Amino acid sequence: MRGLTILAFILISAQSLCCAQDARSVQSGNEKVELIIENQSDLPLKIQWIDFEGKPQDYGVIPAGQAKPFESYPGHNWQFVVNRQTVGSYRATAADRQTFTISGGSSAPASTNSPGQGTGSDSKMGDKENGLFQQF
Repeated sequence: MRGLTILAFILISAQSLCCAQDARSVQSGNEKVELIIENQSDLPLKIQWIDFEGKPQDYGVIPAGQAKPFESYPGHNWQFVVNRQTVGSYRATAADRQTFTISGGSSAPASTNSPGQGTGSDSKMGDKENGLFQQF
């Protein structure tokens, strides 16, 4: 029964992400940025870049407890998937170095980020440096 509760929570969280913003990536700058994705959950995390047509492109899997750097550009959207369900999303900003963290146990992962814009279950969304920060 616990597994069904967790899956239902993930599904509800994923539905709230779908319409929050235009999923297509845009490129608002020519300078590459470093995006570090930290998987502090107990589950493998699938990484997907959302291309300019809004289609997810696989960028690999980060094992539980590990982190991986990616090159990105301001305006690029990323999403994070566990067990075929989106658990978070992130839009890169112009900051040279950015970190997005997925945390949690074997239940639905939660996400936090700095300094870009992201969402996820029990997430923080916004850009602290520009005063655009919101706790859900």
